[in-house]
Amino acid sequence: MVQLKSDGTVCDYTTYLGGNNFDDLSGLAVNSAGDVYVTGSTTSNDFPMSPTTTPSLSKQIIGLYDAVVLAINTNSVSLQPARDTTVCAFIPLTLSNNASGIGTLRYVWSDEAAGNTTIGTTSEITFTPTVSTTIFLSVKDDNNRPKYAKYKITVKPIPTITTIDEKRTCVGNTMTLTSIAGDPKNIMSWYDDVASTTPVGNSSTFITPNLTKSVTYFVEQRIQPQVALASVNQ
Repeated sequence: MVQLKSDGTVCDYTTYLGGNNFDDLSGLAVNSAGDVYVTGSTTSNDFPMSPTTTPSLSKQIIGLYDAVVLAINTNSVSLQPARDTTVCAFIPLTLSNNASGIGTLRYVWSDEAAGNTTIGTTSEITFTPTVSTTIFLSVKDDNNRPKYAKYKITVKPIPTITTIDEKRTCVGNTMTLTSIAGDPKNIMSWYDDVASTTPVGNSSTFITPNLTKSVTYFVEQRIQPQVALASVNQ
């Protein structure tokens, strides 16, 4: 069997099958996916099988001829294994798959959560997930035969903060502020300015310095690198 490029200029694939005796391959059909099916008969008792030991009965001559049905897939595309990923929402994520195959490979990435919209046509894509989704990859070779991979993307929930109350005290006193994280494993940080990047405390409980005027403290809960922010007025 020989497979030629669509313009007839190149032999993309060739193979032969047979045993030690008479083989008659009398029918050939190709389905819409490009799989080739060949039918015929043989009197060979060593007709190639894969694996070689299964099924053993099909390699024995039971009568004058044995029927032969062959299914041949000439897809040359080989993909790298896909890996599932857990990420934070709104953070850019890069996926890549350096496939190999005959001729120029054509990539199509699509996002299930976006209605299977195409989000890339190269071996690497960068996109920003906002919800959990599945990314599908299709790669075709010069034979127009596709191979598929899928990547399950799980987006972590945005952290929540509860028990934020406005409190009052007398001038000169300290005050204990408490905030409960949505997940006890998350990081709690307290700030005395909304634009500050240096926390004044790092736990669910924060004791203020002696207060001489009204002040607002901000508490942040973080699942790196996600943030939920709240404020407490003093």
